Amino acid sequence: LRINGDLRLDLSDDTIVNITGGYAFERESSNEPNAVDGASAQSGVQTLTGGARVTRDFGLIRGTLGTEIERRTYGSATLSNGSKLDLSYRNYTEATVTGRIGYELSPALIPYLEASVGRSFYDDKTDPLGYERSATTLGGRAGVEVDLGEKLRGDLGVGYEQASFDDNDLDAIRALTVDGSVFWSPQRGTDLRLGLQTQIEPSTAGGQSGYVSYAANAELTHELRDNLVARLSAAYTWRNLPAALGPDQNIYLVGTGLTWNINRWLAMTGDVSYELTRQANASDTGVTRAGIGLVLRR
Repeated sequence: LRINGDLRLDLSDDTIVNITGGYAFERESSNEPNAVDGASAQSGVQTLTGGARVTRDFGLIRGTLGTEIERRTYGSATLSNGSKLDLSYRNYTEATVTGRIGYELSPALIPYLEASVGRSFYDDKTDPLGYERSATTLGGRAGVEVDLGEKLRGDLGVGYEQASFDDNDLDAIRALTVDGSVFWSPQRGTDLRLGLQTQIEPSTAGGQSGYVSYAANAELTHELRDNLVARLSAAYTWRNLPAALGPDQNIYLVGTGLTWNINRWLAMTGDVSYELTRQANASDTGVTRAGIGLVLRR
């Protein structure tokens, strides 16, 4: 279950404010590195998010300042003997502040520099193994925004991110990051979106800090009719795991869907996808997902 909202306020010709919020519930996948081995049902995970971002143009200079808060809670996992394993020690809250400054070489090309600082606070100071997993994250990247009108626009940045933990026995996680998205419309009614994302993921294993995941995704949409849009999607994720957590994981996803625009304010969506996880010395895991949703616009 996912519910997301994004309120855009054009305060002036030069100032735009975005206020976002969301809620998600899902069951942790059994192929997650942090999943409970041998559990008959993994933990339910609830995620609450909220944020605000302000973008302002100062002539040729464009500045953006944003903040985001995420609250994640974990339910109990059901073991093979029917007993429950409490995972609430994994509950945490994370706050991140991001600033960006760009220079308009032309209306179509804006190089930028971006910096971020974040802090995660776990409800329990130490986990059952005695590790303090609260952490401070620092990141920076350089990139470029491209806007060639309706046909082509995008944002691509390369940088560096580091997560340092309160516990001195946990090594810092360092990663080269590549993030961005590109939108291309080869013809009217047909759109292609490409995305790249890098994430640092915390671990629950004793003595292990976590791992880095790199993801690439693509979505092709085409208007079958004025009120009916078809979708094809694909994604690939590489989880770069430390040796103690096992071999690296490769995750492949393909999907298709339809969006029916009932009117200009309301749309119904339907999607089906298949996800395959492969890991050396382990059986492949396949998951089929199907979902329906509503989109409200104003």
